[in-house]
Amino acid sequence: MSMSEKMMIEKLNIETKEKSKYFKMYKLCKKWVSNLNNGINIKDKFDNNNISKIALYGWGELAWLLVEELGMDKIEYVIDRNADNLVLGCPVYSPQDDLPMADLIVVTIIDQYEKIYEMLAKKTNSPLCSIDDLVCENKWKI
Repeated sequence: MSMSEKMMIEKLNIETKEKSKYFKMYKLCKKWVSNLNNGINIKDKFDNNNISKIALYGWGELAWLLVEELGMDKIEYVIDRNADNLVLGCPVYSPQDDLPMADLIVVTIIDQYEKIYEMLAKKTNSPLCSIDDLVCENKWKI
């Protein structure tokens, strides 16, 4: 296989992965809106489970949507690889930093939860949850 063929295959693999990520985000957002239309919201899940100190891993589109539902005042801190460049209404930590305890850390990066879970589980005793489980799983519990 030539170098140009290998580069073409690699480019196609990256494009396929990106399309899969955005399709997962679309399905998650569709479920989220459906839940809201049916009176099911994340804030109530947190309130019913006495979760008030919420941390977010990842500051992207899904984190923004979660903050829109909860309010920034509900977010204890954010963990992001780009921490040095973020100015938010709460502390921002790098994944390499020591992390304070939280009632729950919500991983908002939809396509890397397992990898991020493994890394965070070694660093903190705070419970971890994916945004996908939080939105899509009716059986979600802490």
